[in-house]
Order: sequence, then structure tokens, then C-alpha cells
Amino acid sequence: MVLNGLFDARTRLGVILPVVCIVIVGLFLTLGAALRAQSERSASLRQAASIQADNLARLIETRIEQDGAAIERMGARITARNAPISEAEWRADATAYLHDKAWLEALYWVDADGVRWAEPQDAPAITAVIGGRTPFGDDRAEAGPVANRLNIGATVQYAEGRPGLVGYYTFARPDSGVGVLVTIHDVVTMLQLAERAAHASGHDLALTVPGSSAPLVGHSDTVAGRQGVAAVAPIGVYDVNWRLHIAPSEVLLAGFRRYAVLGNVLAGLALTAMGATLAFLVQNARRQTAELEAAQETRQISEQRYNRV
Repeated sequence: MVLNGLFDARTRLGVILPVVCIVIVGLFLTLGAALRAQSERSASLRQAASIQADNLARLIETRIEQDGAAIERMGARITARNAPISEAEWRADATAYLHDKAWLEALYWVDADGVRWAEPQDAPAITAVIGGRTPFGDDRAEAGPVANRLNIGATVQYAEGRPGLVGYYTFARPDSGVGVLVTIHDVVTMLQLAERAAHASGHDLALTVPGSSAPLVGHSDTVAGRQGVAAVAPIGVYDVNWRLHIAPSEVLLAGFRRYAVLGNVLAGLALTAMGATLAFLVQNARRQTAELEAAQETRQISEQRYNRV
């Protein structure tokens, strides 16, 4: 058996050096595997968040479109109705809308003299909702920004600071002149209903508007603290221009941290230990073999000298 160099098993260095080399290589491979697992974990979480964000954004857009179309139909009926509309009739119609749409908080009929009717009757004062402004422009002959279409997109604070989405539908009647249907939508309830419908449990959500990083609603650290695994989807319908941010919750991330990378590290350390042990046993066996061969060679030389005598 030829044994020479640094890995000569007949020396202490030759026995220990292969073990050290295997440990170093094993640790590097373990670190690489852990980093790869971390990268794949982040990519998987980010892909799941992206799918959830797209689904939720499309769901919210669809609901705003459906609710907007319903309010437009209500406004179109008011416009087309030649006969006077009684308060009881209007309230019955408005109550049906509020009952069917959980995130629709209040409906107002506003004319040039102020609020004609509000449903529910204890709805927030319209001045508190729109800051004392009137839905009418300076020229009250003009029926708002776009007549016969729901103009929805402005956000306000109402009911103890909750964000609301305000919509206007302008119309004109021969008996009452120009009027405006004003709608208030609870953005928090809207987000909760969409999250429940899309089965987005395990994720935190936030809504922002362009030009502002502060969430309109949702978890602030979803926007700022988890960019590596977060996803963003635009919401654009009517005049609404939002960005939906979604990221795995801290509970979900903690579960991944505990098992995914740790499993790779433990497996790598175990394989490294096995490789180091095997290298030590092999080198030790080679050393013992070399010692036996040396003893056998010495014995043969002694026998040859004895025979010559």
C-alpha cells in the first residue's frame, strides 16, 4: 500500500486531516443547502402571496363593480320615474340595498337644500362624512362631475376614524331638480369579507393609495416589514385606485422558520458527522494495515538474515 503526503495514514496528521476536510466541506454544503432552502421558502411564500393578492384584488374589483352597478340602477330608476317618490318608498329601496351589501354603510339623497333623506336614519351626518362640502359644484345646474354614472373613489374618515369609500350618483328630476345619491362603504368590512371569501387565512392585508406608504386599512408592517415575501396587486375600478398588499402572517412565518431551514441544517450536520466518522475509520484502518505490513516486512527481512547464517 502506497501511503505518502499529507494523507499518509501512518502519521497523526494523515488520520486527522481527511476528517477536518470532510467537516469543512460538509459545513459549507450544509450552509449552501440552508440558504437554498431559505430562498426556495421565500419564493414559495412570495408566490402564494402573489396568487392571493391577485385573487383578492379581482374579487374586490368585482364587488365594487357590482355594488356600483346596483346604485346606478337605483339612480336610473329615480331619474326615469315621472311620478313623485315618497320617503317610505325610497327608504324601502335603500334598506334592501343596505341589507344585501354588508359593507354599504349608508345611503343619502342630497339636493340643493341639503340632505333630503338618509338611510339608516341614524347614519353619520353628511357634513361629518364629506367635511362640510356639498356634492354640487358652484353651478348647481350641473349635476356633478359625471351625470348618470356612479363616481366612486374618494376616501374619508368616519365612525371613529374608520376609512370609508364615498360614491356620488347625480340625477335630475322635473319635480325636485338636480339630486345626488351619496353612498358610504366601510372599507374595513369590505376587506374582511373579501379575505373570508378568498380563504386568505394565514396572511395579513393592507390597502394603500398611490403616493402614500401609510396603509388606508390593514397591518402597517405588511407594507414595510415583510417586503421579501409580500406581494402587491393594483385595484382599479371606477375612480378607485388602490394597491393591495398581502404578506404571510407572523404565525405562518414562524412555522416555516422552525421546520424548513432547521431540517436542512440538521440533515447536513448529520451527514457531515457520518462522513467524518467514516473518514476517521478508513484512515485508522489504513494506519493499522500499514503497521501490519511494516511488521510483516520486518519479519521477512529477519527470516532472510537467519537463513543466510
